[in-house]
Amino acid sequence: MKLDSLPRVHLAEFPTPVHYLETLTKAYKGPAIYMKRDDLTSLGMGGNKTRKLEFLIGEALKTRRRHTGYDRWNPVQSLQVDGSRCKKSRF
Repeated sequence: MKLDSLPRVHLAEFPTPVHYLETLTKAYKGPAIYMKRDDLTSLGMGGNKTRKLEFLIGEALKTRRRHTGYDRWNPVQSLQVDGSRCKKSRF
């Protein structure tokens, strides 16, 4: 299954860049070290939580519109959960 075929709501800037960390790689004399810059998603605390949320909201809106006509999303979680803060910062 291709991701393009799934319902999705775009919330952030993807894909985020991957940077080669030359100095750190040399310091550890090891394999090449790279860093994925999920801090650049434009949402602040996003990354994998935001990617997952894009698909969850897309599916929820598709299902709700079809069955109930609703088109709103109201996330409910503890405030201490990073994913919850991510959701509430966007909606």
